[in-house]
Amino acid sequence: MQISLKFQNNENNQPLKTVGLILMVGLLLYISLYLWQQRTVLLPTINYASTNQMNKEIQTGKAPEGITRVDNPKVQGEQRHVHFGNKAALNENGTWKHGQTQLTNKQIEWLMKHGWRVPHE
Repeated sequence: MQISLKFQNNENNQPLKTVGLILMVGLLLYISLYLWQQRTVLLPTINYASTNQMNKEIQTGKAPEGITRVDNPKVQGEQRHVHFGNKAALNENGTWKHGQTQLTNKQIEWLMKHGWRVPHE
């Protein structure tokens, strides 16, 4: 049994373009699958901690300086929020509940690690 592949080289180069397109799509698919497998390396670990877990970290000194407590919502429409030493409070979605403060890099990292958004400054 003999198998032969014949690529035409006419004016349009249509068969050659089709083969090239198929190879390109295959390569992109291979790269996408590889990156999907490596996502644990490429994406940061997010730990969606409860309010109690976050407050425990604050109490034991594992949270960055300046963060005083995390509160659950008390009324309809309110979000979980974190309080800072200057009486400012940040909602879980990254909007300020009241007041405002300049977040340190350590505070930003800690909040994001726990699944919170931070304001764009």
